Amino acid sequence: MIFKNKKIGLLTVLGIAEQSTYRLETRTKCWVSKCQCGSKVIKTNVDLKEAEQRGIKEHCGCLHKSKYDSLAGLKFFSVTAIIRTLPITDNAGKKKATYFCKCDCGYEFNRDAANLLGHIKNPCPKCP
Repeated sequence: MIFKNKKIGLLTVLGIAEQSTYRLETRTKCWVSKCQCGSKVIKTNVDLKEAEQRGIKEHCGCLHKSKYDSLAGLKFFSVTAIIRTLPITDNAGKKKATYFCKCDCGYEFNRDAANLLGHIKNPCPKCP
């Protein structure tokens, strides 16, 4: 199957990858693709064919990297994430994405994005 110059999901296939990047154990052809975000990625013939047939939104991985970037304006139970703020550092020294939030009760606070997405029954510290 020829994929050159085809758009599949967020990827545009540029051409066949060098032979050294083929999967030798399965002799699977690989393709160099450019993602909408600008990154280049190598995908197998099988991956691209499946994505095309099933309508999968194929990407370089950028959608996974930015899962915390698009929470502003979303509602989590009674809490609305207003705007992303500077990250906080937890006890282990790891930085966490943080949002300024407002509850329906009127209380405003900062909450890390993982807690908002973690399906906590009520992320507002003031509400029961």
